[in-house]
Amino acid sequence: MLNDSLTNNLTVRQLNDWAPEVRSLLKALVKAGFKLDSGNNGEDDFKFTGNLAGFIDNLIACDEAHLYIRNPDGKAQTLFLVLGNSPGELVCDYTCSPTVEAVVEAHYNKWEGRKQPTKDCPYDAKRVRAQQAQFHVESAILEQ
Repeated sequence: MLNDSLTNNLTVRQLNDWAPEVRSLLKALVKAGFKLDSGNNGEDDFKFTGNLAGFIDNLIACDEAHLYIRNPDGKAQTLFLVLGNSPGELVCDYTCSPTVEAVVEAHYNKWEGRKQPTKDCPYDAKRVRAQQAQFHVESAILEQ
């Protein structure tokens, strides 16, 4: 969370946006002949159905994800993605393959040294503070 500002009773908080880097990686994999198969974000397993935006949303829903792809010969490959690393360090581990390695290395070179993309996330600060106060009251009651 980088910055908060108050606008029309809403607070806008800037959050890290992992989607641009993940989208870049997926497009590079597809361009190299890989097929997107499925993913697991630690909470859910999901298939790639052709909806790239939805697939990316599922991949970035948690702090890490497994991305399952198929090389041009149909062999299954796995990439382990960790969100929160510096740009370019998205892929933490992968199935050993010269083609996967080339794509991951090119991705790293493209993203290394970039600033982390961010996005605005508006929320009602008064409502959040009220919910936090209610939580503290309930916690105090439970502790008695």
